[in-house]
Amino acid sequence: MRPTRSLRGQGELLAHVPYQLGITPTDSVVVVGFDEAHTIVVTLRLDPPGSDQKSAVAALFAQGRLSRLAHATLIVTGPDEQVLTGALVVRDALEVNGIAVGHVHSVDYRERTWQTERCDCGQCPQRAERLPEAHGIGAVLDAAVRGIDPSLTRAQLEQGCRPTPAEKEIALLVGRHRSTPLEAAVRERALAELVDPGAALPTDPLTLAAATQDVQQVGVRDGLLHWVRPDTFPPPTGRDRLLGRDGPPSPPAHLRPAIVARLVRWACRVPDQDAVPIWACVAALEWARGGGPLATIALEAALDADPDYPLANLVYECLMFGVLPTPSDPPAA
Repeated sequence: MRPTRSLRGQGELLAHVPYQLGITPTDSVVVVGFDEAHTIVVTLRLDPPGSDQKSAVAALFAQGRLSRLAHATLIVTGPDEQVLTGALVVRDALEVNGIAVGHVHSVDYRERTWQTERCDCGQCPQRAERLPEAHGIGAVLDAAVRGIDPSLTRAQLEQGCRPTPAEKEIALLVGRHRSTPLEAAVRERALAELVDPGAALPTDPLTLAAATQDVQQVGVRDGLLHWVRPDTFPPPTGRDRLLGRDGPPSPPAHLRPAIVARLVRWACRVPDQDAVPIWACVAALEWARGGGPLATIALEAALDADPDYPLANLVYECLMFGVLPTPSDPPAA
C-alpha cells in the first residue's frame, strides 16, 4: 500500500486532479468526492450533461461508491454555456443525494489558473490565480514516479484509440480471414508476436487474424490477462496453450503499459466485432492499475460492439462500485 500524501488546500487539490485522472480535463465537469474523513474517494470526469439528463445524473450518484460520498468539490473546465449548464446539473445531482458541494471552481489547465465560484472555507481566490507548481506537491511527485503523465486530454486519448486510415484497410483484410481455419501452432505464434513488446507490431492480415481467432476463446483471453498481470488475474481453468507454462515469462511491471498500447493498436487493426475481447482486456488491465480514462474508452468500444460481453460488463461494474484489486490510499485534502 502506498503512503498517503496530504494535499494542502484547494489549489494543490486542483493541481493534482490531472494526475488523479491521468489526463488534463478540458470542457468537462470534474467531481472530486470525499468521505467523512476528508479523504478522496473518487475523482470523476464527466462530459457536461444537459438539463434533460438530471434524473440520470442523480441516479449515478445514488449507486456504488458514489453513494458513499459525504461532500465534494466541483471543477468546471471550460467557459462554454454547455459546460456551465452541465456543472449546475451535476451540482444539483450531488445535493439531491445529500452530498454537500463545498467548493465550485473554474479552472483553466492550459493557462494553469483557477478561481472560485462557490467557497465554504472563505480562503479561495475570487479572481484568477495561478495554480501551485506541480513539482512542489508530494502527491504529484508520487504519481509521476508511478508513470502517470496527464499531458493528453480525453479527446486526444480517444483519437489515439481510433484506427488510422491504414489500420482500417488492414481491418478489412483481416475480416476476410475470419472463418479461415488456422492451425493452433499458427495462432499461438501470432499471439506471442502480438504481445511481445520487443517486436514490431504486425501489419500482416493473416498474423492479425490468427491471433484474433485465438483470443476469442475465453481461456486464451484469460491466459493473456494472467500473463500480463499474474499478480491480479488467476490462470484460466484448464491449460492455456498460448501463454501458459511453456510460453514466454510474464513481463516486468515497467513493460505493462507498452503491452496495453500494443493491444490498443491490435484492436484498431481488426473488425469491430472481433476486437471486443481485445478491448475488454485493455479495460481489465487498466482497471488493475486503478482505473482511468483508457479503461472507460476501451469499455465503450467493447460494449458498443457487444453490449452483452461478460468481461466488459464485469469491469464496468467493478469500476462503478469501486472494486479495485489492489486498494491504495488516495491523498487526503
